Amino acid sequence: MGRLARRWQQRLTTAALLAATATPAAAQSSGEGAIFLLRPVGARSVGVGQSSSARRDGVEAAWINPAAVAGLRNREVALFYSQDFFATANAVAIAFPSVLGGTIVAAGEVQDFGAQEVTGEPGSPPQGTLLPRALIVTGSYASRLTRVLRVGVALKLVQLRLDCTGACNIGREVAETHALDGGAQWDLLENGNATLAVSVRHVGRSLRAGQDEGDRLPTRVQVGVAIRYPMAERYRDILFGTLSADLVQATQNHARQLRLGADLSWEGRAFLRAGYVFATAAEETGGPSLGLGILSGNLQVDIARVFTGFSTDAGQAPTFLSILLRL
Repeated sequence: MGRLARRWQQRLTTAALLAATATPAAAQSSGEGAIFLLRPVGARSVGVGQSSSARRDGVEAAWINPAAVAGLRNREVALFYSQDFFATANAVAIAFPSVLGGTIVAAGEVQDFGAQEVTGEPGSPPQGTLLPRALIVTGSYASRLTRVLRVGVALKLVQLRLDCTGACNIGREVAETHALDGGAQWDLLENGNATLAVSVRHVGRSLRAGQDEGDRLPTRVQVGVAIRYPMAERYRDILFGTLSADLVQATQNHARQLRLGADLSWEGRAFLRAGYVFATAAEETGGPSLGLGILSGNLQVDIARVFTGFSTDAGQAPTFLSILLRL
C-alpha cells in the first residue's frame, strides 16, 4: 500500500475508533485495526445499548449473533442507515428460509468516510477526489439443533478501500481480509421467555494490502442474556417487554464492556427502547441510547440515537435508521 493510502488507513482507523459508539480505546494500543467493524448497524440494537446477542430481532440481529435468525418463518428485507461525525453508512440484509431447514442471510454494508479533494500547488483547482470507504459483505446460515438450541455461522469479506477519481497520482488501494462470526442461543425456559447467548465475531487474518504487515482484526467475544419480564395481569395482552444484558470481551487485551437494554412494546405495533453502555478507564465513551419503532402491516421502521461520545461532543450525535419488510 502506498504511503498516502497508508496514511489514510491510519486516519480512518482512528476515526472509526472515535466515532463508533462505546468502542474501547484500548483497541488502538493493542495493535487492532479494522475498528470500523465495531460500528453498530441497526437501530433496534443501538436502542437497547447493543445488548442484542440473546435477542431475536429479525434479520438485523444477524449482525450481532448469526444464530439469532434461526427459525425465521418469512423472508425479510432490511435497509439500514447511520450517520455520525466521521462516517455515513448504508447497509442491506436479506433473510430467507432455506430448503435445508435453516435460515440464510446475505448482507452488505458500505461506510463512507467522506470525499477528500486532491490539489497540487496551494490555490490550484482540485485535480481529483479521494474516496475512503469500508466494505463489508456477509453470508450466514443459522439453524435449530434442538427445540431450545440455535446456532449460526457467518463468513465476511472485509475491505478498507481508497479509490480515486481524476488525477490523484495514485492507484486504487485496497486492504482486504476475510473473517468468521459464530454464535449460539439457548432458551433457558421452554416458553422462550429467557435466553442465554454467546457470539464470537471478527475472527480472521489481519487486514492487509499486498505484502504489508497488516492490522489485527478486533475480535470480540460477547455473552448475553435476554428475559421477557411479566406485566400486570390487566396489561398482559397489550404490553410486552424484554430486559437484556451483554458482556463484551476483547481478545487482544483485557478491555471489557457491559451493555444493558430494555424495550417495551404496545400490542407489538409500537416500541420504546433504552440502553446504556458502561464505560471503563480503557474506553473512550459510554452512556445512554434511546430508540423508537413502529410496525404497520409488514413494514417496520425503527430509529435510535446515542447521546454521548466523541461524535456527540463534536455536534453530530450518532443516529441510526432501520426499515424492515416482511414478505
